[in-house]
Amino acid sequence: LAVLFIVGFSNAVNLTDGLDGLAIGPTMISAGVIGLFSYVVGNAVIANYLELKHVPAAGTLAIFCSALMGAGLGFLWYNTYPASVFMGDTGALALGGALSTVAIIIRQEVVLVIAGGLFLVEMFSVMIQVASFKTRGKRVFRMAPIHHHYELRGWPEPQIIVRFWIISVILGLVSLLILLQPNMSMAVLVALLGGIVLFSAGAKIGHFLLLDMDLAAGRDDAFAIVGEIVYGDVDDQLRGPRLR
Repeated sequence: LAVLFIVGFSNAVNLTDGLDGLAIGPTMISAGVIGLFSYVVGNAVIANYLELKHVPAAGTLAIFCSALMGAGLGFLWYNTYPASVFMGDTGALALGGALSTVAIIIRQEVVLVIAGGLFLVEMFSVMIQVASFKTRGKRVFRMAPIHHHYELRGWPEPQIIVRFWIISVILGLVSLLILLQPNMSMAVLVALLGGIVLFSAGAKIGHFLLLDMDLAAGRDDAFAIVGEIVYGDVDDQLRGPRLR
């Protein structure tokens, strides 16, 4: 299981590395979260107080995670859009392997799954795309990984990157809730995934309901504006005149 976790997370980070600065931002956030947990579980007093399993000498891994964050900041200086230095497979796989290995050592794999949830979304978008095309002959996304889907929807590259960073920050903060309620880690994960599913379903339902209402009333201007608010862009064949 440890090998599968390392291989899977390494490839998830690698798949995310498709836009300038997209992978290194969530990597630094995940490294910060895992580094904090490394220090906590390495300290017997704090670990016992927070009801986390104490891992002797794990606090030294916080130094390693801090080094990852520092190196990531230096790399981001040149990797930000438009990038002059690129990560490549070697860097992405190494960073993913490092984060997953530290998570296994400190026995906080669930924390990394939550904090690095963006990587998993990217990975599963590819898996869903391939499975759908192989079984149904249809694509779920315009292009996978999912950040390319938003590119084809017309989102500017910096907009995709910053919004994905925001999602990573939120996931990192959610993962820190385990420090307060360590016995509810799985409940936090399920609630997070459930919220994402409900939001996505609600957005899709609202998307089509608004379209039906506007077409029935002969008005598609509101749909165009709300569609851009929710999705950032809408299909050309569905775009209506903008309100002035």
